[in-house]
Amino acid sequence: MPEILRKEVKVANDIALEKLDISAARVVSLEFTPELRQEKIAGIVNSIGLNLSSDSTPIVHFTSAYDGEGADKIAMEVAYAEAMADRRVLFLDCGADNGQGALSALAGQVEVLFDAFLRHGNVDAGSPFVNLEGTSFFYGCVAAQPSLAFSASFSQALSERLKGMFDLVVICSQAGLSNTYIPAFSKIADGSVIVVEAERTRAPVLKELVQMVETNGGHVIGTVLSGQRFYIPRMLYSLLFKS
Repeated sequence: MPEILRKEVKVANDIALEKLDISAARVVSLEFTPELRQEKIAGIVNSIGLNLSSDSTPIVHFTSAYDGEGADKIAMEVAYAEAMADRRVLFLDCGADNGQGALSALAGQVEVLFDAFLRHGNVDAGSPFVNLEGTSFFYGCVAAQPSLAFSASFSQALSERLKGMFDLVVICSQAGLSNTYIPAFSKIADGSVIVVEAERTRAPVLKELVQMVETNGGHVIGTVLSGQRFYIPRMLYSLLFKS
């Protein structure tokens, strides 16, 4: 890209960042009922807190090797639980095309894609945020393919802007091995959580995904197991290991 165009793009991006405003978010009424056990979500939230500094707003990136491993559901429920605890939370969805249930419904209410807004900063096109009515939960989504260059300086500026607007930012990019947002959001996030589906995700695949995150400047703070099957009643498992 010629230098003059590079400068013009940078200026446009900077202006767009300044125009991000949650007060213009579209308020939507949507009934959302968490499906995962409250103890599991609380455990994930506590683990994130232990692994990240409490000095500033954490940006947490959830990813998985493949679609359908539950990264979107777990990330959504973590974000929603924290919003219910009176924290202002942004859920940034990098898989809106494959979303189901509440995520699909929220994506359908977005007036302008998050990356498109960052590219042009045109407030007349609408807000990139949707606010779940009666909560401090905000939602945004990006295009399936990046339409914006995430340079190191822009990534830093975006991170600082989001940290100034929210108490927690949760980013979800499923199918990490093929998701084109992994380089950008691994770099922005303070920590990445990898969701592993029981009896599906193989160790070499998990290793490859961890390397991809870390190669792009990210830091994996833990994994979450999804889809585990209980072949006997769950309450009996604790009895098996009692001394």
